[in-house]
Amino acid sequence: MFKNLINFLSEALKRYLNPEFLFKPLAFILGIYARKHRFPFYISLALGFIIFMVISLALIITDENVKSSTYDYVIRNRLSSPKPSDQILIVDIDEKSIAELSPKYGRWPWPRELTAELIANLEDAHVSTIYINMILAEKDLNNKNSDNVFQSVLNEYDNIVIPWVRLNPKNDSASEFLTSKVPSFVKDQSQSKTNHLNTIALIPSLFYDKNKHHGFSNLNEDDDGIIREYKIRFESGDGLISSSALVASQIFTKKELKDIPNKIHINWRNKEGTYKRISFSSLLHQFQDGTKIIDAKELSGKIVIIGSSAPGIANLKATSSKSLMDDNEIIATTIDDLINKSYLHLMPIWIDKSISAILIILFCCGFIYGVTLFDMRLWASESLMLMITLGFVSYTKYFINLSESIAFSLSYLGLSKIYETIDIKASRAEPFFSSSKLDDHIDYYNLILFDETQIKDTKLNKIKYSLEKIFGNKNVYILDNIFDGSHLLQDSLSPLKVIIIFSQAPIRLSRSRLNTASTKEYIDIPIKNVKFFSRKLPKEVLRLDDKKLKSLISVDILELSQRIVKESST
Repeated sequence: MFKNLINFLSEALKRYLNPEFLFKPLAFILGIYARKHRFPFYISLALGFIIFMVISLALIITDENVKSSTYDYVIRNRLSSPKPSDQILIVDIDEKSIAELSPKYGRWPWPRELTAELIANLEDAHVSTIYINMILAEKDLNNKNSDNVFQSVLNEYDNIVIPWVRLNPKNDSASEFLTSKVPSFVKDQSQSKTNHLNTIALIPSLFYDKNKHHGFSNLNEDDDGIIREYKIRFESGDGLISSSALVASQIFTKKELKDIPNKIHINWRNKEGTYKRISFSSLLHQFQDGTKIIDAKELSGKIVIIGSSAPGIANLKATSSKSLMDDNEIIATTIDDLINKSYLHLMPIWIDKSISAILIILFCCGFIYGVTLFDMRLWASESLMLMITLGFVSYTKYFINLSESIAFSLSYLGLSKIYETIDIKASRAEPFFSSSKLDDHIDYYNLILFDETQIKDTKLNKIKYSLEKIFGNKNVYILDNIFDGSHLLQDSLSPLKVIIIFSQAPIRLSRSRLNTASTKEYIDIPIKNVKFFSRKLPKEVLRLDDKKLKSLISVDILELSQRIVKESST
């Protein structure tokens, strides 16, 4: 008895845990729904995507929005980039300089008179601009006269930029430094006049050239710690304060760059070489003892950035193009972008959303009308969009971000393809997705066999939908895969398709017009060489999966296919 109980439970578990038993009811419901609501589904899904995009567009504050990971991927994998300007030179306090100068001048920082000596020699070589990439905010306590020497050299020239540092704006109220006293401050004339004296939190430099060329050198990191943009002007109180890169660029161009936006996306020079660098110690030795490293004529008219890349004293940052980059190269790239206006222009987000909406509408129409080669065209369009994104960012200064369009269209395609697959399986009467029981009033089955090459997919779908509307989804099936596969007769049999219609009364085909006696309706069948057959169902046949019914339909299909193949060959 115990053994019988075990066997009973085992059989029960096998039956009720069978995937077909568990999921067939759901699959059947999905199949019925897919066939009945195919048009509303595709349209509703498209509208859902478009509404989501409109809402997301309304919630976006800026019209220049791009996902950071996408931006970085495109920048790092683009085919080309602008060439680094040969007008920019980095004088690098590198490991070589540290090793060669430390025995004589001690550990870093060295006496400032050493940098002053280099500056004086660079000025004699007629450089255009000198950017000192150092924060010189404290006195040199070890070499008290060194600061005086450094300032006396700066007093002779008006083309030297010494950066300041902008502190957290939350500390502005605690500062005593007036915003209007910042050398590069420009009052916003559009704001109403006020007697309020705005203060600003900053770290100023102890030194300045004759024209007091200062600006903020803050590097703007995104939330993930990666630098993608550079702040050209800083808002403060009722005006704007220039960045040190903008000040240097204006000295070089000898004009105000008013048409530059307050923040730019840096166009990294990551595919066409790097900016020329000369070791600080090597250039100093050339000026001191004549050891030639670079022709003096090559220095004339250059923008010279003096900064460090040596480990321990360099300011290294992650950027879109490199995992680590010293700030000298970041500043050089920004100045290059400013003087050549080569910074990246991002496509407004509304254009991206519009492209996404247009693609989704086109794909929706493709599913509704059954466009042939639809998948191929889709992948071609996706590949084209990717090529456009890479091509523009590689050879122009425009970042045409179509990644969201690709993502939305692929998402729409994926969901629609799942729905279409269920629809196709249900239309083929696959047992898992269709009902086996025939309706009580069904007395006939009718076969239409034709060559698929004689009719376009859009026309075939129209015929199918018309038949479903008259006879119901459960009574119309298309067998479009019975002759598929690789075999000897595939060329002659694979194009043949069969439509099965279960009806209450027989159907007649006359002069390419399908007449229905029960509903007195007709459907045009614009197909050449079409074969039609109608047979009364045996009384004992009540189910679609009845072996006798399947045997009768198989024999009739083979007979019709034989006739249509024979006529086609003659």
